[in-house]
Amino acid sequence: MYVQSDFLPRRSNVGQSRHVRRFGRLQVVCLFLCALVGLAGAESSHAQTPEPSETEIPAAIVAIDALRRDADADNRLDRLGEHIRVTGRVTVGATHDLTEKRFAYVQDGSAGVRLESRQPNFSLAVGDSVVASGRLVQDSLRTWLDVDEYHLIRTRPGEPAVQPLNSDLIYLEGWAGQLVQFEGRVVGKGRDQRGPYLVVNRPGGPVLVRLDAEMLESVLMGDDVRVSGVLDLMPLGGAGSASYRLYTRRADDLARLLWTKAHLPWAIAGGIGVLALLMLALCRRGATSMGRRAARFHALFQRAPVAGILADHELKIVEANASAWQLMGRAGLDLSRQNLRELIETEQDLTPATLWGALRRAGVLTFAAHTTRNGDPVELEVTMKPFESRGKDHVMMVLYDVSGLKEEAALTRNFYHTLLTDVPIDVAVLTPQGEYSYVGPRSVGTKEMRQWLLGRTDVDLCQKLGLHPEIALRRRAHRKRAVNSGEAVSFEESIPLADGSTVHLMRSYSPVLDPQGEVSMIISYSLDVTDSKECRAELEVARQQVEEMAHLKEIILDNISHEFRTPLTGIIGSAQILVEEVTDEQREFLQIIERNGRRLMSTLTAILDLAGLHAETIQTAPRVFDMVDEVRNVASSLQPLVEEKELFLRLNAIKGEILVRLDQACLYRVLQSLMENAVKFTESGGVVVELDADQTNAYVRIIDSGIGMQGEFLPILYDEFKQESLGINRSYEGVGLGLAITKRLIDLMHGVISVDTEKGEGTVFTISFPRAFALSNGRLGLRPNVLLAESNPEMRVLIQYMLDTHFQLEQVGDLAQLLDAVEQVQFDLILLDVGLDSGLDSADVLAAVREIKGYGTVPVVALDQAAMPGGQEQFRIAGFDGYLSKPFKRPALLNVLGDVLETRQGVSIQRAG
Repeated sequence: MYVQSDFLPRRSNVGQSRHVRRFGRLQVVCLFLCALVGLAGAESSHAQTPEPSETEIPAAIVAIDALRRDADADNRLDRLGEHIRVTGRVTVGATHDLTEKRFAYVQDGSAGVRLESRQPNFSLAVGDSVVASGRLVQDSLRTWLDVDEYHLIRTRPGEPAVQPLNSDLIYLEGWAGQLVQFEGRVVGKGRDQRGPYLVVNRPGGPVLVRLDAEMLESVLMGDDVRVSGVLDLMPLGGAGSASYRLYTRRADDLARLLWTKAHLPWAIAGGIGVLALLMLALCRRGATSMGRRAARFHALFQRAPVAGILADHELKIVEANASAWQLMGRAGLDLSRQNLRELIETEQDLTPATLWGALRRAGVLTFAAHTTRNGDPVELEVTMKPFESRGKDHVMMVLYDVSGLKEEAALTRNFYHTLLTDVPIDVAVLTPQGEYSYVGPRSVGTKEMRQWLLGRTDVDLCQKLGLHPEIALRRRAHRKRAVNSGEAVSFEESIPLADGSTVHLMRSYSPVLDPQGEVSMIISYSLDVTDSKECRAELEVARQQVEEMAHLKEIILDNISHEFRTPLTGIIGSAQILVEEVTDEQREFLQIIERNGRRLMSTLTAILDLAGLHAETIQTAPRVFDMVDEVRNVASSLQPLVEEKELFLRLNAIKGEILVRLDQACLYRVLQSLMENAVKFTESGGVVVELDADQTNAYVRIIDSGIGMQGEFLPILYDEFKQESLGINRSYEGVGLGLAITKRLIDLMHGVISVDTEKGEGTVFTISFPRAFALSNGRLGLRPNVLLAESNPEMRVLIQYMLDTHFQLEQVGDLAQLLDAVEQVQFDLILLDVGLDSGLDSADVLAAVREIKGYGTVPVVALDQAAMPGGQEQFRIAGFDGYLSKPFKRPALLNVLGDVLETRQGVSIQRAG
């Protein structure tokens, strides 16, 4: 069936003309376009069904939102590892992951959760009501239930209501496992091992959407879409970092949104289709029906939301709808028979002869035009299509107001023009063939020169400026590299100037790709690095001078060490020998010689130590030891000096054993310096040394009843060669290096020192260091969780005794128990008996552990009974992080554990305080 117009004579069905048949076919096409537009705007809907009734839920079942509770805020779920039952509606049916596990998602009235199972018959469909039992597991940010038993509840299939997400919401962890909906723009699409995916960007951040192939093909890059599905977290590898992914369930979970700028061409096509249908109906209203049908289509044309005009072969207006007159601000005026050229202005030649020639060649003509509305300019986009009526040419036009788009384009153009003009570097745009299409003001000095360079190449530029053609050839080679690789290319070039100087430039060529992936243009950036290059040259000269001075300093220090230490050692030694062979009167002089010799030796040692600290040549060798024993050793060495001054030195250890992992020699030097100072500056009373520790740090407090210090001296207390008492009349000996060296040694061991003092009231120095093994799973204050896999029961008892105070130790006796334990608990370290399984090599056992999720970087220490030569190297090559040969003592075990936890887990020693 077709519709006739006023402009067509009535004919019988048998004698219809060819152009009527043509209009009938065109009308079918227009109806098809309209149907497409209508289908594209359709929105998906979700059936909502009630949750299972309370009578169906067993009493022992836990609400899903309770699974994520962490009441003590220790970053460990309260019910982690427990066997739990949940119930709810299935939102994602059971399917395979990349592993042998199958997974699904279920949601109750409170939240949603992922179900995983190794059972091959694990089968759930969307809408099922299910009761599932299993162990609660957590890995990084993700939480799931490892299902060992489940059964379906007989109820009407359905699903929970879709929860809309706030578009600005950034952190979505609280929505994990739930059925949600959000809107965004498609910024990526593709396939990976898990299948097709989209990357949908929302104001709060991107989401990776899993979907089927047909849904992937239905959207384009830049489309605005509404997506529904089950949200979950996708760990990125680092602790605590994740992105978000969404599992869709069916085709209507993905819907395109219309009337965005990206869809403007489709809107135009739809508008043309609507007007084509209406105007064809108007043109043919006289063919069969001059009455009610013509009036009906005339009314539809007038109410059309798209501006439309029908003109004859002379471009005089035959019909125009209300939207057209409103667009041009002429509503209510009768403009019939007016010439189109009087209403719109365009650069297009609108003379009938020229216009009809262009229309016959192209079929459809689109061009820019403008008009006025109430005195204001209006930018238009006009689309024309010819047709024939009553043997004469007519044209159908659709007009769109693109003023807003023009303004936005002008704003964008001005933005980039300002950016290119004002950026403080040389910027130019070249074609892939090397011709300049834009030249920035900092590229060439004058406007005339920049205008001349457009359309020319670097060869022309070098000839114009009298530069060597090598510069142009080098640029051409690098530009071709950028075009061929599609990646940015950077290089340094030197340009000699007429005055004899040279300009050094760092130039980059960045290719710009078109939608087909071809290079459409090259952006050239260059930065003048002449001053920087000169500075680098000066710095290089200065560096060489510093190295020479450092070398000279080393020579001087070596000479001082040799030329001073050797004579002093001889003087002190000789005095010690002679002191027993002379008279009492002479003995006093020898004691003066010995005392002053030791004073000079102490000063020399301090200067050499400080020089080594400045040069960073002192290397620390951390090991695990008891700080209480070390303080006791230092106190014993100072006991003669304390007794000589008739003081007391008391040790008060609040903890029986305080393990630290430090350089033992450096700590001894620090303790000796502070305790010796306390005795030196105390004339009556004594010194108390307190040792204490909390979960993370060990503390030493040195309390004396000495002379104290003024508050004004504290800011320079640790400066070199600084003393509160200065001049030749000072009361105490020394050059002021003791505390400076002490502070640098404490910093070297990542410790902290503080002081509390008042003049005449005594002084309290407090130093603190991290305790050994104070970090578990990246959290301070928790004992490391260690798994001991040892086949010998007696050895398990011995190791339990060695580690019980400072570790949480779990024991297993065979390979099956080992694999089961690491599946259930995340351990910080594994002690593995290399003979645990007689049927498997230790490397195979290690590989089996490494394959378990979360154990790729967990340190594993080999316990070897054979202790063959070269065994440690062999086990290192096999992938073990540490090695101990049996039998071993407790210090050796503690040191190995300290080393592997530090290096493998990347435990950063944190400053105390």
